[in-house]
Amino acid sequence: MPVPSSFDYAIIRVVPRVEREEFMNAGVILFCRTERFHWLVSPRSTIIQTSPVHSGICSDPREALQHLLETMVRLPSPL
Repeated sequence: MPVPSSFDYAIIRVVPRVEREEFMNAGVILFCRTERFHWLVSPRSTIIQTSPVHSGICSDPREALQHLLETMVRLPSPL
């Protein structure tokens, strides 16, 4: 049985017009070891940004990433 481990994640956002403060979620960065993660999410662009860093615990990082993509990035299926 896999041992639960902690992870950090941030949502990648596209901000077409910064002055309007509107954005669209475009992806997720999930990292199980935090040594380099905070370097990846440091601000460097006004058009592509990351959300604040969030933490969690999972047994399977791939499953956690898939869940985050489904709930935070992908659009729901049309009815």
